[in-house]
Amino acid sequence: MEPSSLELPADTVQRIAAELKCHPTDERVALHLDEEDKLRHFRECFYIPKIQDLPPEQPMVMKWGSVLGLQEMRVL
Repeated sequence: MEPSSLELPADTVQRIAAELKCHPTDERVALHLDEEDKLRHFRECFYIPKIQDLPPEQPMVMKWGSVLGLQEMRVL
């Protein structure tokens, strides 16, 4: 099931959802795309942490210096 080289990604998702008779955001569409992914074997080369494995979110402190007249700016 090779998509047309002119097919936009959104159109691909819509087409697959129509073939599976489900909504484009249905998990079946994602699973189908995973099965058809020719590069899926590269996933084993990377560590992609799950959200629960990440450290708790900390506020980021950015130093702007005197260019903006601020010594520091907190981004929450």
